[in-house]
Amino acid sequence: MKNLFGKTLVVLIFMFSLMLLVMSGAIYMTHTDWRDRAEKLTKEVEHASGILEGSGSKVGYRQQNSQLQAAIEDEEKLRDRVVAALTSEVENRQSEYESYLETRTKNEKETSAHLNKLVQLTLFMIKARTASDDTLIKVQNERNERIRVMHEYVKNMNQIEDLNQQIIALQKRARSLTIDQKERPVE
Repeated sequence: MKNLFGKTLVVLIFMFSLMLLVMSGAIYMTHTDWRDRAEKLTKEVEHASGILEGSGSKVGYRQQNSQLQAAIEDEEKLRDRVVAALTSEVENRQSEYESYLETRTKNEKETSAHLNKLVQLTLFMIKARTASDDTLIKVQNERNERIRVMHEYVKNMNQIEDLNQQIIALQKRARSLTIDQKERPVE
């Protein structure tokens, strides 16, 4: 067992030495990496501040930001002017619409008044026409009655004339008979 215990100790020592080697390598890398990273970050900060402020012919982000802010303010002012113009236009249109509605209402009232007068005149004319038609019918009936009476009168006159003609014819016949009887001898 002593042999096994010794072998285990050797393996453990080897493992601890490997761990120590890895840790010392990591510490070394961290120390050297820290210096490179610090120098690299300093260069990046200088580069970023150059970009931010603008270097050479390039415009910096802060200048771009201030220019964009000024452009935004100009656009907002323009938008406010457009909104004000549109608001006044809407108010003008609203007043025009209201005046149109008033005019339309007035015209509708006048039209309805004219229509009422026209209806009343039409009714009056219809009543007058009906009355005149009734009068005309009455006059025509009276005329027809007169014509009928006249026809009866003429008919009666014609009958009287016929009867007179018959009476005359009978009188002539009676005379001719009496003359014939007088001329004939009595037998």
